[in-house]
Amino acid sequence: MAGTMSGLSVGVSGLQKSQTALNTTAHNLSNVNTSGYTRQQVLFGDSSYNNLNVTSVGTNQIGIGVDITQIRRERDDFLDKTYRRQTGRQAFYETQYEAIYEIQNDLGELFGENYGNVLNELWTSLQELKKAPDDSVYRASVVENAVNFTQRSKAIYDQLKAYQENLNTKIQTTVDRINTLANTIYDMNKKISQVESTGVENANDYRDTRDSALDELSTLIKIEYEETTNGVVNVFAEGVPLVYSDFCLGMSTEYIEGTALLKPVWDFLDGKEVFNLDADIKSSDESDCGKLKSMLLARGDGALTYKDLDEDQANGTNKIQMNTSSISATMAVFDRLVNGIVTHINDMLCPNTTQTNNFNFTLQNGQTGTYRYDQATQTGSITYTDPNTGKTLKVDGVLFLDTDKASFSQDGSVQGTELFARADTERYTVITGSDGNTYYLYNAPGQAKSANPDDLNGLYTSANLTVRESLQDNTALLPFTKANGDNDQEQIDAICKLWEDAFATVGNETTTEYRYTDYYQSFVNRLGNLGSTYNNVAENQSSVSSTIDDKRQGVAGVNSDDELTNMIKFQNAYNAASRYINVVSEMIEHIVTQLGSR
Repeated sequence: MAGTMSGLSVGVSGLQKSQTALNTTAHNLSNVNTSGYTRQQVLFGDSSYNNLNVTSVGTNQIGIGVDITQIRRERDDFLDKTYRRQTGRQAFYETQYEAIYEIQNDLGELFGENYGNVLNELWTSLQELKKAPDDSVYRASVVENAVNFTQRSKAIYDQLKAYQENLNTKIQTTVDRINTLANTIYDMNKKISQVESTGVENANDYRDTRDSALDELSTLIKIEYEETTNGVVNVFAEGVPLVYSDFCLGMSTEYIEGTALLKPVWDFLDGKEVFNLDADIKSSDESDCGKLKSMLLARGDGALTYKDLDEDQANGTNKIQMNTSSISATMAVFDRLVNGIVTHINDMLCPNTTQTNNFNFTLQNGQTGTYRYDQATQTGSITYTDPNTGKTLKVDGVLFLDTDKASFSQDGSVQGTELFARADTERYTVITGSDGNTYYLYNAPGQAKSANPDDLNGLYTSANLTVRESLQDNTALLPFTKANGDNDQEQIDAICKLWEDAFATVGNETTTEYRYTDYYQSFVNRLGNLGSTYNNVAENQSSVSSTIDDKRQGVAGVNSDDELTNMIKFQNAYNAASRYINVVSEMIEHIVTQLGSR
């Protein structure tokens, strides 16, 4: 009788375990379209045995039912790690390509008016002016195209700056998202550890949430991770602990000195920067991973101008290069072209020179100063008292309008008028010398107004240019006339020849100097080549990631056909266990009612 009753227990175990398997299958089917869900599989095993007796050939045992040894997730750790590494690289190069695409779009290389056409129109109008420098139609054309040139240059520079600020906002958002994902992983670590500490259950759904967080985190920043024996995953970002044991460390942002741009830092490491952006980007050491790093490289360190390129070249630092694909580098390289055209044309219209005599001078506001010429260096300097601070200031290398060479307006009333002006900064300060002469002191970039080298108002930069209003109102003021009233053909010829002369390198990574139009074309070609390279790598990475993900999904994904097959199998097992219980129940009833009465 005891053996018969144990048979009933065997049937009940089959019934219960088949029900659990059906529930797991239903759970899989209900999540067939759930992103990040991992298929769960029920593993069956024998329950414990009852020993009947021991013989010379072994032990006679009888099983007491079926048991579930594990409900496991079907995942491949190797595929997971490979996928996350490849998607990190994919995100890096996609972000780089997006930056190049945006720059090309701002330049009109993809849609709208091509900036190269603006340059050609300015040059063409100057060529036309050569035919008749005194013709008002040709003069008006030059001024009109110069206005278009300055407006378009400023618009491009402002658009690049706006995109840089937009990336800055995205950087903050991405840092916040990294911290959110880190907290998610930390919370899941705690829950998984609690659930699995009994050794009875696997926290499969919590693990799915954690894996989804790791998948997304790997696209934002380069990570490495390891799972401990208690189910906790320690995550390292750029080699630094992000989630570790009982801590979620995270990162924050702070401003780059002197700018409104942000950089990610580790607070627990006394503000150490998360990335070393000066290091070369190489696939061999996986330094080309993560959207955050890519955005920082694309954004750059600030709204640079031609002046930053010149200083970089003078210092030999060679950091501002086109192949970094940063917006900052592009702004500087573009601004060098604009500054070159503007300053060269202005210097033709308003030639400067050094005065070789010494004199005291008085400004129109009554302020006085001293000019001294150094014979050894053949340079001049002025010394004056700053009315705001009372300090004595000295400015070296000052220049004056060369009145012997400068041409006049058509009526001879104005000498040496610049075509391109800086906002709020006159080209010259009129001073009266102690020798009775009037001098026009050149307000050189970095010497204007506050004498602050970082004062953009003193620079001939894209963001700061206009065409002189007096010329827009009266083109007769263009200085193309000699003192005797003849056309200054030599001057207009010299201005047109500027387009034939090499003037600068594109960035600081080459020694080849280009003419204006060739400079722009080389600049655009480099952008195109960079964009094509980044796009090709991104597409290749996308293909690799998709292939690996297909393999991942082949292991972890839910196949509705397979699950329906399992459902039929477990239903039949459930029915079989049920029928088995009925048979055993009928046996017991027969024994009790029929045999027990005898």
